[in-house]
Amino acid sequence: MGYTVETTLEDAEARRYVDHAERVLTNLENVTVLEGRVAPSPLAAGRLCLFRTQWQYWDYMERAGVGRDHSRGVFFVPPDGETTVIATYVEGQSATEVFSTLQHEGFHQYAFSRFGEHFPIWLNEGLAQYYQDALMIGGALRFGVIDARRLGLLQAAIRANVLPPLTELLKLSRQKWNALTASNPRTGSIQYAHAWGLTWYLLHARDGALRPVLAQVLEELGRPERRGKPSPFKIPDAMEKRFREYMLDQAEPDPLTTTLERMTFLSYGLLALDRHGIRQPRGLDELQRRLSILQFEVRLPRPDSPDPIRFLGSDASMYRYPTDDGLEVPFVFSPGENHRALGRVVADVADHRPTLTWFRSSKRVPVALIEFED
Repeated sequence: MGYTVETTLEDAEARRYVDHAERVLTNLENVTVLEGRVAPSPLAAGRLCLFRTQWQYWDYMERAGVGRDHSRGVFFVPPDGETTVIATYVEGQSATEVFSTLQHEGFHQYAFSRFGEHFPIWLNEGLAQYYQDALMIGGALRFGVIDARRLGLLQAAIRANVLPPLTELLKLSRQKWNALTASNPRTGSIQYAHAWGLTWYLLHARDGALRPVLAQVLEELGRPERRGKPSPFKIPDAMEKRFREYMLDQAEPDPLTTTLERMTFLSYGLLALDRHGIRQPRGLDELQRRLSILQFEVRLPRPDSPDPIRFLGSDASMYRYPTDDGLEVPFVFSPGENHRALGRVVADVADHRPTLTWFRSSKRVPVALIEFED
């Protein structure tokens, strides 16, 4: 199926995002993550709303009766129930960040189409984050990537003994989930990490031994006669302890997530130089010197605190990336064709050789895109 597209972008620019969203649909319809245990399910036609600015996004949300949403994207079902909607905006973000949003909200759309509105909230949000973290390589999603910050939040909650039992997570209704998230952002962040962690554990722990259990649950939930009924998934007594021990001692963040985070930081730094009219650097050392002189920093929301995470241009680690064997290797920087063209950044020895590239929006603004080799 294809989306019905509503956008304030020019056609050529919008096509890049629409193509990605439709590739995600193809992956979702085949339920690659569960290796065919759930029968392919054509999705009902949906609407994809792509806005240039956050203000346009907010205005649309208010006109749609959903209310202003401060996230980067949303999935919802309009009151008429005739279609489903994914909405997001692109300004101030790399294309790669927008792609992650489309993957997250795309899963919510799939879940609604396949399982209805009573799909368990922990599994809905857990799988949405799992899909959000997947990497689109060669037109297919690579699953199982562990985000270092999400895992760190879950591990901190376990060590501080503030993580609720799995049985409580499974009992949460959508209303209770939303209420807890709204009342305490830290609790909400731990909820999301908890749901992601359990989902990842069921799919990958013990070499995937528990994956058939989750596949069977989804098969049951997908039957029309089961819609709206309690989830058939039950937590064995021993799983609580095993889950916590595994996520503390055996789950390891994918170095690629740190690589991509630092590449995103460097893209913001190169854009800052462009905005200030400063000549683009000819090498990585020059980029670090320029950003240090500017006292450049990027602040991103921290999941476990109201204080943001600060990434500093003077931090030497931001110009290196971790390898699977624990080393920190400098990025390879290739300057642009002239003093105003933005440079490419390559993690030369990382899996799939991620490369920071650029394209111009229809407003002639540089937009960052991280690409991978097959």
